[in-house]
This record gives sequence, C-alpha cells and structure tokens, in this order.
Amino acid sequence: MDANPFHSTCLLYRAIESPEDDAFFHALQDDPLTFMSSTPSLAAPVSRRISSRIRETFEEKALLGVLICLPTTPENLALAGLDAEPPSSSTTNSAGDDKDKKNDNKTTFPSLVRPGLHDRGIPIGAMCLNPPHGAGAGAHHRSADVAIDIAPKYQNRGYGSEAIRWILEWGFMHAGLHRIGIRVLGWNEGALRLYQRLGFVLESRERQAWWSRGRWWDDLGLGMLEEEWKERYGGQCAMLGVGSLAEGTVS
Repeated sequence: MDANPFHSTCLLYRAIESPEDDAFFHALQDDPLTFMSSTPSLAAPVSRRISSRIRETFEEKALLGVLICLPTTPENLALAGLDAEPPSSSTTNSAGDDKDKKNDNKTTFPSLVRPGLHDRGIPIGAMCLNPPHGAGAGAHHRSADVAIDIAPKYQNRGYGSEAIRWILEWGFMHAGLHRIGIRVLGWNEGALRLYQRLGFVLESRERQAWWSRGRWWDDLGLGMLEEEWKERYGGQCAMLGVGSLAEGTVS
C-alpha cells in the first residue's frame, strides 16, 4: 500500500513539537469554548504551565499524540486567515537553468523521501489515544481512549469526524487495539450525537457526576470494539481518503 499513513482525505497528522507548537497548543487549551466542552475542571483561564503539562501528556504518556492539521494550500491558508508566501526569486545561470529550483528540490525532497512528507500543515486541533490502564501492566487489555480538541473556528466542517475515523483505523490496524473508548460530558450533546453517528456505543452513564453551569450533569462513556469497527467500515481506509465523512462538532 503506497499511502502516507498520516494523511486522510482533508487532513494530515504530525507529532507535537516543542517549542514550535507551544503557542498553538496553549491557545487551543486556553480557548474558553474548547475548555468548557472538553473538561469538567473548574472554569478558569489556563496558564502556560497547565497547557505545557497537557502537551507533555500528549507527547510522552499517550499511546499516540498528534496535531491535526490542514495541508498547506492557498485555500486552507485563506481559511486560516494567513497569507500565502510569495514565490521565492530564482537565479538563472548562463545555461538557462533555474539553480534555486534545483537546490530546493534537493533540499526538500531527498532521493528516498516522497514529495509532500515535509508539509508541516496548518494546526487546527490535537488528538491522542490514552491507555486507560497504563502503558505497562495494563497493556494486555489492548484498550485506549480518544481525546480530541478542535479549534472552534474549524468545527462543523467535518474535520473532527474525519480525524476520529483516522485514529480508529490507526488504533485497530496499526496498534492492535481491541477496544477504543471516548468520554462525553453531559452538556456536550453535539459531540455525543457525532460519536454515536461514527459508531461508538453508549456503555456507561455516571449520573450527576459533574457540576457546571449551575446544575448537575452526567458523565457518559462510549466505546467501539475491533469487530464493530470492521463491520461498520468494511475495510475502508481513512488513510487512503476513502469515503465521505459525517459533519459534526467535536470539541
């Protein structure tokens, strides 16, 4: 299969790098809408110390932690409110060769690296798979939980559902997981509908577990088994960009 396993139809996924990604990761965690929809913690501004601890969990403790990115195209740069970089000036020698173009090709795409692998993308979110029983003594349970944050500007565009389908495939096909879970706070009804639409099954409801917005809310646990994933998606590969993806809001 000649496909980049870290690409899906509209997205690419890469490692979280510090300090390169520190500012984006902090902004993502410090966004009030993202914070309130994804954590039951007491509502408060997120310090850089706290966002650094969360980032370290994604980088060091998770089975897989990635930034969710849009490929760097003029359309996506415009969506992000960024200007496309002007083309660099080239130098032509006496033989009419474009020396800059030749050098750029050698630098960016070495002989053993395929074009496109160096695109760092435009970050729009973060996602990880956490082993609920720990990576050591609990590894034989072959289970992990998804955590995902999509910046509000990029919600309701289908990116959350595409990213989750990608990480399901990665977990079941590459990591050999048997079960993948995801938790939902009772007030995030849009996320609950999306997860169920993607095939997650409601498995648990901890009643009135969280206090927020002046009332009590349930904590919901959903899961998907490997055989359920195979039955539902029938061998479709998000990594190959196969199939349309449901729209939905993921925080």
